[in-house]
Amino acid sequence: MKNRIFIGVTLISFMMSCSNGNPKSNNSETTNADIVTTIEVNSDQFGEEWPLTVKNGKLSCVQYYQKGINPKEVQGVIFETNGKTYSLNGIADSYKKKYNYSDVEEIWLFDDKMVDDLVKQGLSKEEAMKVRTRKTIAPLIDKGLSICSK
Repeated sequence: MKNRIFIGVTLISFMMSCSNGNPKSNNSETTNADIVTTIEVNSDQFGEEWPLTVKNGKLSCVQYYQKGINPKEVQGVIFETNGKTYSLNGIADSYKKKYNYSDVEEIWLFDDKMVDDLVKQGLSKEEAMKVRTRKTIAPLIDKGLSICSK
């Protein structure tokens, strides 16, 4: 009899823990999100500042709601292309697991101009490739945050 009660309590506890991600839950750790605005963006609009390997996609402002936090302070920027959604800023990145966002590094361009500059300063191409950085993604983040208030 004790084993049946233990198994029953364990099963109920397991089922309750699985429901923590339910958007309708009032659990203080549960976060809901709404896409505020979405716009189409492409490499032509940004010119040389375009930081991605893909040519276009949907840029969205996401409002995350969490108990005790003003949603205006929790605005994420995401980018959707080819069936995947990427988190672009730190806020969206902090919800990556919950919303299954992909890692933007999959489509983030390296800054080849920096490699050329490092070679001109005396590094070998191989050394320069080891320390190269990515293009700044700030123009996309800035655009995404600018549409949050629309």
